[in-house]
Amino acid sequence: MQKPIIGIVAPRVEVQDRPFQSYTRFINNYPNMIVQAGGLPIGLLFYDGKFNLDEAELCDGFVIQGGSDIESTGLNIINYAIKTDKPVLGICLGMQTMAGYEWIVNKLGENPAYKEIDDFYKHEYEDDILCYHESHDRVDPFYMTRLQNTKHDVLLDKESVLYKIFNNDVISMPSLHKQAVIDDIISNGKYFKVTGKSRDGVIEVLESNDPNLWLLGVQFHPELEEKNLGIFKFLIKRAGKRK
Repeated sequence: MQKPIIGIVAPRVEVQDRPFQSYTRFINNYPNMIVQAGGLPIGLLFYDGKFNLDEAELCDGFVIQGGSDIESTGLNIINYAIKTDKPVLGICLGMQTMAGYEWIVNKLGENPAYKEIDDFYKHEYEDDILCYHESHDRVDPFYMTRLQNTKHDVLLDKESVLYKIFNNDVISMPSLHKQAVIDDIISNGKYFKVTGKSRDGVIEVLESNDPNLWLLGVQFHPELEEKNLGIFKFLIKRAGKRK
């Protein structure tokens, strides 16, 4: 049987009149973990910066990788996943994108059209979704030899997906971000709930409010350590159920 296909959503860089400075930035750690977990990774290019339904329909599940800015294509992957019951793992910026989806449906209403999100969302709206929290980015630039210096505890809800994976309510994870989700975006959220925080109160884990959907966002970077392969195996298992 064919392995579940996992589409990776990566940040795009677009520089006007500089074609060789315009690219989509895929990081090797994500496909490496997907392969080890039993999946088949493909990169989703969204070549014009807009959501492309044909690309999304190739996939059984998705990883929204880390990056610097929430983009409408990531918002629409979550929109698509909710409509089609396909699983999503959002990492760092990917988790923040899930919070962004809560924000945008408050603006546009439930079940927005893909084009509606693409046309409406602008990068400056990030200031309504995220706040600065630089104490969680202690190693910049990052080197694997300094991985231990980036770690902090994440406190988990005992009913959470991650508690089931790690069988522990405290996990130590690498943290590499300068922004955090504003609490008010998720409090009383329709689509997502908080199931993990750092000791200083930063939202570290989001999960779907709907138990029939597998949407998991983590602010930390599990792709940096093989001990976290179980998170990716959970994604692949759920994606495989659709085949």
